Amino acid sequence: MVHGEGFKDKVYLDSVGVPTIGYGTALVVHGATWVVLDNDKVRLENRLKEAGIQLDAAKFQSDYNMLQKIADALNDKNIAKAKNIFHLHKFSFSVTEEQAKKLWEIGMDQDILPQHKTRLDSESTKKKKKKGKKH
Repeated sequence: MVHGEGFKDKVYLDSVGVPTIGYGTALVVHGATWVVLDNDKVRLENRLKEAGIQLDAAKFQSDYNMLQKIADALNDKNIAKAKNIFHLHKFSFSVTEEQAKKLWEIGMDQDILPQHKTRLDSESTKKKKKKGKKH
C-alpha cells in the first residue's frame, strides 16, 4: 500500500524536520543538497495537480518560496531556522486520502523506483565486470 508514516492532510514536519504531506511525501528532499521536491516550481505544481490537488497560483508561489527558504536553512545546517520558517507559514493546500495515495504512487513511479533500478543496474554491471575480469 503506502508509506508507514500514516496519513496527514496538511503539510507537517516529519520526524527529521522535513516538510511532508499525505502518506510521507517529502516536499523538501536531500540529494547532493536540500532542494524542493522536483527542484522546479512548475514540475512540483504539475505533480500535485496530477494527484488531483487544487492549487491557487498566487498562494502556491508563496508556499514554494517558503519550501525554498526551508531547503536553504537545511543546507546551512540551521534546523531551528527551518522549523521556525515552517511554523510561521500556513500552507495553502491540503490532500484527501485518495490524493495522498496518488501522490505517493507518483513518487514511487518518478523518484523511488527509478533510483532503485539505476542502483540495481549499476550493481549488476559491477558483478558482470568482476566475472569477466582476468587475473
